[in-house]
Amino acid sequence: MMKQDTLPPAADHQIVTEFEQKYDVYWSLDSIDWNETDTVKINTKGQLIAINTSTLNSTTLINNLQDCKINLSKYTNDSLRIKIDGFNKKTIYLRVSDSTVLNKLLDCLLVWSSFKNFGIFNKLIYYQETLSSDQSIIYENVDDCKYSDNKISQKVNIKILTDGLLRIYSTEEEGQNALLKSIDVRTILESQIDKLLGHNVKGIIIYSNEREGEELKLQFISMADYTKVWELLYKFTIKSYYSNKNEKIENYLKLSHSFKINIIEAKLEPESFEGDFSYYCSIQLSEDLPTNFKTTTLSNYDVLDNSTLFWRESFSCDKSVNIDTLKLNLIKINNETQHCNTIGSAIIYLNKLTDIKSLQRLPLKSEDSTNNQIGDICFQVEYMKKNILINSMDPYKNFEKNLKNTNMSDILSYITQRTSNLTHTELIEISVPLIDAFQCLGKENSWLQSLMNYEIMNITVKLKSTDNASAIINTIFRGNSLLTISTEYLFNMTGKIYLVETMRSVITDILNTNEVIELDENRLRKTYQGKTNKSMEELISDNKLKLSYWVEKIWKNLYTTIEKMPIEIKKALKSLKTSLEEILISQINVDRGTKEKIILNSISSFLFLRYLCPILLNPNLFGITNKIPNENVRRTLTLITKVLLHFSTLTHFGNKEPWMLCMNDFIDDNNDDLHNFIDKIVNTSNNSDGNGGNIKSTVDFYEPTSLDLTEFNLIGVDPNTLESNFYTIKKCFKYTDVINLLVTFMLNEDREPSDHIPMSNLSMSTIMSDIPFEINSESCQQFHNDNTGTLSSLKRHKLILNENATEVELASIHDTYSSSHSEIGNMSILLNSASIVHTKIKSLLNTTFQLEYPSASLSRLDPYFIKLTNSTYINKHDSLYIENNPGKDIKTKNYFQLQPFEVKNIPLNSNKYVKCITDAASSSPRSKASRFSRMFLGATSNAPDSEQTSNKIGKWLRWDRH
Repeated sequence: MMKQDTLPPAADHQIVTEFEQKYDVYWSLDSIDWNETDTVKINTKGQLIAINTSTLNSTTLINNLQDCKINLSKYTNDSLRIKIDGFNKKTIYLRVSDSTVLNKLLDCLLVWSSFKNFGIFNKLIYYQETLSSDQSIIYENVDDCKYSDNKISQKVNIKILTDGLLRIYSTEEEGQNALLKSIDVRTILESQIDKLLGHNVKGIIIYSNEREGEELKLQFISMADYTKVWELLYKFTIKSYYSNKNEKIENYLKLSHSFKINIIEAKLEPESFEGDFSYYCSIQLSEDLPTNFKTTTLSNYDVLDNSTLFWRESFSCDKSVNIDTLKLNLIKINNETQHCNTIGSAIIYLNKLTDIKSLQRLPLKSEDSTNNQIGDICFQVEYMKKNILINSMDPYKNFEKNLKNTNMSDILSYITQRTSNLTHTELIEISVPLIDAFQCLGKENSWLQSLMNYEIMNITVKLKSTDNASAIINTIFRGNSLLTISTEYLFNMTGKIYLVETMRSVITDILNTNEVIELDENRLRKTYQGKTNKSMEELISDNKLKLSYWVEKIWKNLYTTIEKMPIEIKKALKSLKTSLEEILISQINVDRGTKEKIILNSISSFLFLRYLCPILLNPNLFGITNKIPNENVRRTLTLITKVLLHFSTLTHFGNKEPWMLCMNDFIDDNNDDLHNFIDKIVNTSNNSDGNGGNIKSTVDFYEPTSLDLTEFNLIGVDPNTLESNFYTIKKCFKYTDVINLLVTFMLNEDREPSDHIPMSNLSMSTIMSDIPFEINSESCQQFHNDNTGTLSSLKRHKLILNENATEVELASIHDTYSSSHSEIGNMSILLNSASIVHTKIKSLLNTTFQLEYPSASLSRLDPYFIKLTNSTYINKHDSLYIENNPGKDIKTKNYFQLQPFEVKNIPLNSNKYVKCITDAASSSPRSKASRFSRMFLGATSNAPDSEQTSNKIGKWLRWDRH
């Protein structure tokens, strides 16, 4: 349950949602020319209206007071001026002289300003489960954890208590068992903890609340310990959602905003590189998100053509809050003093990006007052996706059950019948969500088998219609298809850590040697240009030995670690072999030797081409190096890759590349070893665990394979909401990707091909397509008009589901098709369960987008108003601000609380109120004291008699009730 305010109601306050005053209130558009009308009114819709009762004419001054900004200032000794900034920056000034009228008007404006205007992403709220208050230990780690912060780095013991405290103890001889740090995880946002996974690194970063920029790191040896600690810390953090006020917790919306950006290069004028400096680019997500990414630091020696800093580095991010902009900062470091200075920056507006995946350039503007362009920066947003969840487990459990019960061949048939001539990008958009979802169920190999069966069926059709069977057989699994993309993704997902651990040492050695290993005489002449004492024959002879050495070393690393290869990869290749044998037996009459050669070539080439060799060509993308290898090293790695790819099919080099003929000896000498290598893979028992060596790089060790999480619920929170376990959120987002995919197919059934929703960016196009991202009065009003009535319906196989259906109607439909499996079929049931989730999300998005209104049940005793009166702040410009998420809104750093006292002890209209304000001002720093004095005691600079004004304004802002 959500935490409730423990403060008793403020007895002398009341909720005022309507205001109407005849006379005594003047309004103006510019605070110069003032208008007097008979009546100024705030109605139940939050409209500020001026009415002339004699002519019955009315003027809407502000159409929506929700989220308005309020500024107070003294107009004369007898009146106060209120500046109201409404929606779309429309400004109105009101002038009031009567204190009673002012009190009621301010109450009403404060209430309306605390409610949100149109939009989804301005409805961010924070939520935390009510947890145990005792301090029993639920996790303890001894001698398996390393702690580091800005000051220390050492081995530690850690304890996590049931009340959310993380305690870190020293293991050093001096001060052993001394408490180094105690962190109340309940005060930390979920966006303030990050995973740190890489080669031999299993860590967690906590961004401290105590000191800005401080990072606390915990690193573990055991994946099990790392996963448990991550789960517990995440469970205690404050979660972020999007929702209207007074909404049920199960109707909160969870956002995943993920993207991948590649920083390519920055071009500057040559004079920018004078002196001893280094440079890097940082990516700043937003002011209130701690995560920042940094490129490799480059020195002046790394500058290309005296003008270019070249990185080509990738950064991925997945946050639970909306990110509108990315700020790219170019940082210059003085190598002597280590002083850092931002010399230029560029802002990427993500919502305005229309050409995803293309290279784009932005000007780098100086950070000084001149704002001059100092160069430009090239980047590429590789993908960007926003996805939405409902904070309720039931719809996802239902979808999970139906996905598990539906025949995979039916799912595949449904998809392939609605797709043709797919691009590589579209294949990825379809393949990845499905393989992710089936891996959540532990059925990824069954899904791959279905894809293989489909591929075999297509190959069989081709073989029957051609006389050149060998051409088809020799290209099996070479092109891009649902099978090859899915298998490649699974290999990289489950086998990345194994691959890095196997190849890191030898690739690092190659990078460090920085040698020119070239066999092509023409390339060698261009490289050396006479700057060598050796002949071409000597150079080529030396390079043959070097190339053979590196190829042999890499092959030895692979061959001797075959037992550690992840079992998922072995199972997939074993299924591939079985499928190939079925084709060869039933369709082609070949001898045993030819059959074995075809199987070897198909499996081996697939393994090397799509899994083992990419790390050689792009070691920076696998975290082996932070820099792009230079030209010499890239050429060496390319030649090694060429040899291994030829070796994978036991194909000799020929006259096309005569300089590579010398490597045919390696292919011949290791022929038997390659056969043994493949045999060990494809003959692995399904019960084998890879000798304990298989490690999943993106699937955590204790991740459950079902949304039934009772056994994983370590601290007893509600298992029916998403925050009960980190993995529920992770899995539900994966299921939502499949839901979006299926809904896209259903929506496209009733559209002309030219109007089809594209496969790319599915979550944005299917769920959020109707929601305007440019928040202005016209787009919001149009959206409101379009969605007030019944939203469009999804027409499917046998059921029509209205998108505005109530929960009762949704339950009725669910009961109907759940009780008639035999009539409708499992595929239709799956589609309907996808539609229910989609419809529920769309309906809640529609509701969340709309204006917020005070609940009809609000009263003067409502805890909401107590919270409101304690969340009102004022800044140095006399602007009032409502803090919707106490302690977490970044704005309050520059605001001071309007009422720095305990409401539960002091009635707001008592004389003690003024004393508390005065005491708070006198005990605060001088800048705060003068501001409180000016606001509450009336000591304004233009007051001719500050003592007289003090009593007047003090009385107004005490909100006296008569």
